[in-house]
Amino acid sequence: MPSTRTSYLPAIDGLRAFAVGAVMLFHSDHMSGGFLGVDAFFVISGFLITRQMLIEVDKTDRISLREFWGRRARRLLPALVLLLVVVIGYAYRFGYASERLKIRDDAPWALGFALNWHHISASTDYWHSLSSPSPLTHLWSLAVEEQFYLIWPLITVLLVWRRRNRERTMLIGSMIGALLSFALMAVVFDPATSTRAYEGTDTRIGALLVGALCATTIVGDRADRVFAALGRWRDLILAVPVLVLGWMWLRVDGRDSWLYRGGFLLHAVLFAALLLGVSCGAAAQAGWLARLLTLRPVRWFGQLSYGLYLWHWPVYIALGPDRVHLSRWPLTVIRVAATIAAASLSYYLVERPIRYGLQRKPVIRTAMLSVAAIAVAAVAIIVVPLPESSPAPINVAALTPVVAAATTTTTVPTTTSPSTTTSAAPPSSIDPTVVENAVDGTTTTIPAETTTTVPPTTVALPELHRVLWLGDSIAFTTSPGLVAAMGAIGVEVFDGSFPGVGMLNETGTALFAQISSRTTSQKPDLVIFQMSTWDEPFGEDAIYNGLTRMRDLAKAVGAHLLLLPVPPLRADQDHDGFPNDAGAAKRLAADDPADVSFISTTSLWGTTFEYDLDGDHIPERLGDGVHLCPSGSARFAIWLITQLEADYSNLSVADPSTWAVGEWTQDQRYDRVDGGCALLP
Repeated sequence: MPSTRTSYLPAIDGLRAFAVGAVMLFHSDHMSGGFLGVDAFFVISGFLITRQMLIEVDKTDRISLREFWGRRARRLLPALVLLLVVVIGYAYRFGYASERLKIRDDAPWALGFALNWHHISASTDYWHSLSSPSPLTHLWSLAVEEQFYLIWPLITVLLVWRRRNRERTMLIGSMIGALLSFALMAVVFDPATSTRAYEGTDTRIGALLVGALCATTIVGDRADRVFAALGRWRDLILAVPVLVLGWMWLRVDGRDSWLYRGGFLLHAVLFAALLLGVSCGAAAQAGWLARLLTLRPVRWFGQLSYGLYLWHWPVYIALGPDRVHLSRWPLTVIRVAATIAAASLSYYLVERPIRYGLQRKPVIRTAMLSVAAIAVAAVAIIVVPLPESSPAPINVAALTPVVAAATTTTTVPTTTSPSTTTSAAPPSSIDPTVVENAVDGTTTTIPAETTTTVPPTTVALPELHRVLWLGDSIAFTTSPGLVAAMGAIGVEVFDGSFPGVGMLNETGTALFAQISSRTTSQKPDLVIFQMSTWDEPFGEDAIYNGLTRMRDLAKAVGAHLLLLPVPPLRADQDHDGFPNDAGAAKRLAADDPADVSFISTTSLWGTTFEYDLDGDHIPERLGDGVHLCPSGSARFAIWLITQLEADYSNLSVADPSTWAVGEWTQDQRYDRVDGGCALLP
C-alpha cells in the first residue's frame, strides 16, 4: 500500500501550542487538569518519531540509529544544557537555599534523563512537590520521552526488519505495548502516593505507543477515508473529543484514582483521534479545527513549545509571589510573558542554529557538541558551592516568650471577683419604707433594700498532664518542638499529627476513625487541633460539622478542645476554594465556650507569610510556603504555653536552653532533600 505520509503537518504545531498552554495554566493554578498537556505531548512525540522512522524505512529500507539519535541530541540537548547553566547561575546568585539544594539534587539526574526514576526512588510525591518546588521538577517528563527515544528505535528495527507486513507488525506491537503499559499503571497505582504510576517510564509509555500506532499507514489511511466520507459531519464528530478533552483539562485532579484505572488511556485515545482528525489527508486538514490550529500565531507558539515547557517552571519559581508581590492572573501574565521571552531567545539563538546548522554536517560534530554540552552542564553542577540540606541550628537566644496580642478564649474560670448583691432585707430587722400612691392616696409598705458584700471565692486552676496534638502536615512539622517544650515542664504530648487530608471528614477516609481511637485510648486533658486548608472539607458549615464531631470526641473523655487557625500561607499556596479563615472554629467556640476554645495566632505569625520572623537567617517557616522549621516549632511551643498559663496551674515556659536543642531539631521531617529549613542566604 503506498504511503500517504507527508513531511510536515502544520496542525501538529497547533496541538503543541494548546498542550503547552494547558501545562502553563496548570502550574499557574488556573487549570486543574492542565497536567494532561504532558500526555498530549507524549501522544504527539510517539506519533512523530515513529512516523519519521517509517518514512525512512519506506525510502531506504532501513533505519539509521546513529542519525536518529543525532537528530534527537540536536533537538533536545542544547536547550536543556542552556537551561541548566542559567538555572544554576540564577540559584547561586539569587535563589533561596531550598532552591539551590533541590537543583543540586535534581540536576545530575535531569542531565542524564533519569529524573523520573530519581523521584520514584526518593519517594517524592509529585503532587506535593509542586508546593515545595524544585526548578527542575518538570523535567521528569523529558526523561520519560528520552528513555523512550533510546529504546523504541531498537524495538522498531526488530519489528520492521521483514518487508512483509511491516505496518501490521508495528500496529500490533504498539497496541500490545500500550495496553500493557496502561494495565501496569492500574496495577502499581497507590492512592497514597501516585508517583510510581505517574512518573514511571513503563507506566507512561502507553500514551507514546498510542501515538506510535497512529503513525502506521493502516491507521492513517483508514482515518483519512473515514473523515473524507463524513463530509460536513466531520467537524461535528471532531467536536466530541474536543469537548471531552476540554472538560478533562479543566476539571480533573491528578490524584483521581479513575485516571490511573483507564482515564489516562481514555485521554490518549481521544487525543489520538483528534490528532488524526486534523492531520490525516487533505479532507481532515481542511476542517475548522485544522484551520484554527494552523493560524500563524498558534503555530509559532507551538514551535516554541519545547522551550516554553523547559523554561516556564523555573521562571514561575523565580517570579514567585513573594518576590514580585502579585498573585493570580496578574502574576500569571508576568510569568507567561517572561517565559515566552526566555523560550524565544533559546529558540532563535541556540536551538535553531544548532539544530539546522549541524543538520548537514558530519554526525561526529553532533556527537562532539553533545559531549561538550554535557560537560559544560556537569561542571556547572559540580563547581557551584551549595549549602547542606540539614536544618539550620536554632538560635536559642531569640526564643523569648511571646505574649499574645490577641484576645483569647479562656476555658476555665479563675476567680470570682468581690461582688455586691442587692437583696430584700427581712422585714423584722429592717425599717419599712412607706410609699404613698399619687393617684388614690393609698399607701404601700416596701421592705428596705440592703447591700451585702460577698467575699471573693477562688477556684483552683486545674493541672495539665496529657495533651493530644492533632492536625495534618502543618501540625506534623509543628509537633517536635511542642513535644520537647511540654516535656520539659512535665506535660506529656501525644502526637496524633500526620501528613494527609480529610481529617474533618467522617466518611470517605479512615482518618476520623484514627482520631476517635487515639482520643479514647490516650484520655487527654486537652485536645489541640491545628487547622489546615488542605485538611478541611469545602464550606464553613461542613467544617463546623467536622469540628463538632471532634468536640464530641474530646468531651466524651472529659477533655477540652482547643482550635488553632491556619498560619499565614505564602500567596501561591493560599488557593481559591480553600479560604484561610477560621469562621467555623470561631462559631463553635462561641456556641460552646465551656468545651471549645479558639485562639488567634496573629501575635505569633503575623498576618502574612514570612520565612524568617526575626531576621537571623534561621527560617521559622519551610521553603514550601506552608510548613514549619525547627525554629518555628520552638517559637510556637513557647507561644502556646504562654497562652495556656492562665488556665493551668502547672504551666510556665522552661528555659529554652534545656529543651530547644538536641535530636528533635534534626528530625527527618525537617531534613528534607529540598533543604527548605537550611540557613537562609
